[in-house]
Amino acid sequence: MQVSQTLQPIYSVFGDNPNLAELVEIFVSELPQRVETLQSHAEVEDWESLSRVAHQLNGNASSYGFPQLSTLAARIEYACRGENSSDEILRSLDNFVEQCELVRAGAAA
Repeated sequence: MQVSQTLQPIYSVFGDNPNLAELVEIFVSELPQRVETLQSHAEVEDWESLSRVAHQLNGNASSYGFPQLSTLAARIEYACRGENSSDEILRSLDNFVEQCELVRAGAAA
């Protein structure tokens, strides 16, 4: 039996904060470009650069109220710095990318 999982949009915990809404929107709008950068580093197996960008995203995602993205970015970073195979690193990246596709600006309904 296969379980059907409905993927829900991911909103910032600060989405309803008028003082941070614009910053959250900027972060969300720049996320596809950052994902592209991660994927470019992965394509050429530049694990050091991938780790560095993941580290930056870890902090940014946390700062803008996306703790789940922060955790996933940290996994990429640590996978790159450890003795993990490229397959393990790429799995961490794929998981991060999948979640990024669910990220939305604004507040949850």
